Amino acid sequence: MSSDTTTGQQQAAHQSYTRREFTNNSLALIPIATLLQTKGSTQSDQQVLWRERTGIITNPVVHKQLVFGSNNGTLRALDIQTGSTAWQASVGANPFASSVAVINDILFTGGSNGQVFAFNPETGEQLWKRTVSGSILGFDSHEDNVIIASSSTVQSVSSESGLVNWSTELGVYIRGRQRYVGARQGGSPLTYGNVVLIRLNKSVAALSAADGRVVWETELDTSGLNVEQPGGGMAIADNKVFAASSVLTAID
Repeated sequence: MSSDTTTGQQQAAHQSYTRREFTNNSLALIPIATLLQTKGSTQSDQQVLWRERTGIITNPVVHKQLVFGSNNGTLRALDIQTGSTAWQASVGANPFASSVAVINDILFTGGSNGQVFAFNPETGEQLWKRTVSGSILGFDSHEDNVIIASSSTVQSVSSESGLVNWSTELGVYIRGRQRYVGARQGGSPLTYGNVVLIRLNKSVAALSAADGRVVWETELDTSGLNVEQPGGGMAIADNKVFAASSVLTAID
């Protein structure tokens, strides 16, 4: 299933309206070109095209002509041009910031109760639902599968059917010490080639994307870091993993 289905007109729309901001628990759409032309303006609302004030707290996710977000157990799809609600669905739990994603043309979301939902992003039709242990932190993709990270588990699941390919418990003892994904430490998975990278409380672990086994784990300097505070994500560039803790670590 290909995700590269956006038309030229839709791509143009995304280029013109790519700045989405949260203000007082609302989602605002602001055209980038207008912002650049009026840099330094004190009239903060003059470029705002619309605001959604139902309290979306997740990172906004755009797919074709819709933008998605969630809060208070409700997932919402909004028209990218007007901000009007195209559809909404009950998902029963509060989400984390990164727990909404479109992968393989399917919309995924989850929350603190461990339930994962898959929707048709255009119609809102629920395709499947499953429950994993822990709170849902985020998603990534590997081939036709969605990688799901919770506060205690990483799973590879078929995007279309919801069937589990493999599941790795993160509370197991790795190198003699118990590890957990940090719910507020960038726990969203990051797929790179044939490995799935997971940010644990005090380390980064790489799991095989084929079977979920631990390939390697690297300790991080977390001295002075309060693991209950937000932060600690990852990025990949030049075949290196950059992991944030109390210091920024580059891993080859």
